[in-house]
Amino acid sequence: QDRLLSNIAWRARQATDIQDFSNKIMAGVRRVLNVDRVIIYRFNSDWSGTIVAESVAPGWTSSMNETIDDPCFRMNYIEQYQNGRVRAINDIYNEPGLNDCHVLTLEQFEVKANLIAPMKQGNQLVGLLIAHQCSAPRVWQQSEIDFFVQLATEIEYALDHISFIQQLQAAAKRERLLGDIAWKARQAANCQELLSTALSGIRKVLNVDRVIAYRFNPDWSGTVAAESVAAGWTRAIHERIDDPCFRDRYVQQYQNGRVKAINDIYNEPGLSDCHILTLEQFEVKANLIVPLRKDNQLVGLLIAHQCSQPRNWKQSEIDFFVQVAIHIEYAFAHVSFIKQLEEARTVAEAVSIEQRQEKEALQAQLERFLQQIQGAFRGDLTVRAEVKGGEIATIANFFNALIENLQQIVLQVQSAADAVTQTAKVSEIDVKRLSDEAQRQSEAIAATLQQIQVMANSIQNVATSAQQAALKVQEANQTLQVGDKAMNKTVAGILAIEKTFEETALKVKCLGQSSQKISRASSLIKDLANQTNILALNASIEAKGAGIEGEGFAVVAAEVRTLAEQSAVATKEIEQIVEEIQIETNEVVTAMEVGMNQLSTGTNLVKTARSKLNSIAAVSAQIRILVEEMAQAATSQMQTSLDLTKTIQEVATIANQTSEQSQAVAESFTKLLKVANELQESVAQFKIR
Repeated sequence: QDRLLSNIAWRARQATDIQDFSNKIMAGVRRVLNVDRVIIYRFNSDWSGTIVAESVAPGWTSSMNETIDDPCFRMNYIEQYQNGRVRAINDIYNEPGLNDCHVLTLEQFEVKANLIAPMKQGNQLVGLLIAHQCSAPRVWQQSEIDFFVQLATEIEYALDHISFIQQLQAAAKRERLLGDIAWKARQAANCQELLSTALSGIRKVLNVDRVIAYRFNPDWSGTVAAESVAAGWTRAIHERIDDPCFRDRYVQQYQNGRVKAINDIYNEPGLSDCHILTLEQFEVKANLIVPLRKDNQLVGLLIAHQCSQPRNWKQSEIDFFVQVAIHIEYAFAHVSFIKQLEEARTVAEAVSIEQRQEKEALQAQLERFLQQIQGAFRGDLTVRAEVKGGEIATIANFFNALIENLQQIVLQVQSAADAVTQTAKVSEIDVKRLSDEAQRQSEAIAATLQQIQVMANSIQNVATSAQQAALKVQEANQTLQVGDKAMNKTVAGILAIEKTFEETALKVKCLGQSSQKISRASSLIKDLANQTNILALNASIEAKGAGIEGEGFAVVAAEVRTLAEQSAVATKEIEQIVEEIQIETNEVVTAMEVGMNQLSTGTNLVKTARSKLNSIAAVSAQIRILVEEMAQAATSQMQTSLDLTKTIQEVATIANQTSEQSQAVAESFTKLLKVANELQESVAQFKIR
């Protein structure tokens, strides 16, 4: 047993084929357990199963590749084995709870006793390891059961390892296929060659029975454009398939990128009968479909067919199939691009050859054309180009028309040059005489202009002097007016002074009268002071007679006497002042009377001067009017002389211009004669007849 377990581990590391590994391991298990048959039973998606490995003793029925659909097993035992159940049946006819349908299934393979252990992959039930005792019932020992469970576990590990190795190998094959597609896309001459290589590789990598490339027609029917099919299966190449169910229900889905994996066409929900009939024509049991697009438009399908039996498609297989479709799309685009480049290159080469031939023909025509018109470059206008056909012929016709027109122009120029020469010779003397007369006229006008300018300057001086005299007279008149106003103010001032003198004299008289009143008042005050002094003296005497009681009264009496004395002194000063005022007032009155007489005399003089100034103002006004009239006349004469000067200047300018133009015309006639002679010489170089 240990050697068998070691052998399983060793073969797992060496094996690359699960089937070969399984068959050899089954033979070893059968020999160690000494049973009649050992099988590996693999579940399908519907929990039916297929015997995928077997070792059977001679004389017993082989069950290899048998598909067993035991409804009793499906309903009663799946979950138990999923949970790790190990079943040892010593005798199928005496096993409690064993259903009749299960017994019938076992009888098909002559089973009397069996031993069953689950096999899992990734914690999912994928099959059973079963030992059959066909010769007779058998009581299984616990050690045999334990060993069998251990065998199942080892085989699970071994199968996982081999499956992993196969997955790596498959991944390598897939990557290699993708690389081959990319390489073939660069090497293939057309899409059909590329498809043949890709489909053959896909069929081998996925181990399917048929792979096709299905190309849509405009009405969404389709044709099998390329195929790789295993031996023994119907070929579908070039078959035209018109499936109305597909057109109505699935086109839009595949346009949107749908990928469809059908494990069993008879157990696929939603698969229509007409679609199943179409698949049955090609013996399809399971298929895998991905869209093929070009420029984001659905153009076909890439389809893998499993014809031998239904198939549970793995996600890795689906992903690989999608990836291959994408690579094929890229490859188609690349091949199409290369084809377009080749077509463009072919067209470009053809165009290049055609252009080169046209260029050579054009160059030959151009050489003949240049030879024919060579004489025109030397002035021969009688040459003509005779090229016919092609673009050069158009240029030749244009050149001939141009030469003919040039010939006519030269003839006209010759005639015109002769006429111009004759006219210039005849007119040259007249133009010269006209120029000399214009020059003399210009000089005479210039002399006249100088004399008029002298006269204008004299008139200008007179006008200036008259204007200055008018200004002086105006200033004198203004001065007289100012003097008159000043005289009026003087008279008014003298009258005001005279009035002021009268008022002052009156006030001085009033002052004299007031000073007399002050004199009388001061005499009265003087009398009062004397009387007060006497009363004070009497009071002082009385106070002394009164003794001590009269001392205070004596003091008052003394103060009163002092005051009376002061009043007498002040009165005396007032009398002196009043006397002085009266004297001075009398002097002022006398002076004012003299001033009044002088004012009266001045007033009379001022009135006389005012009368004289009025006479002078009247005469000045007359002179101003005469001077202003003289200035206006001088100004008018000056303006007239300026206008005359301007007119003469304009005439002189016109005369100068006429003289210059006459000279220019004369020079132009000389040049014209010279040009006409040169033109005649130039035209003479052309050959026109």
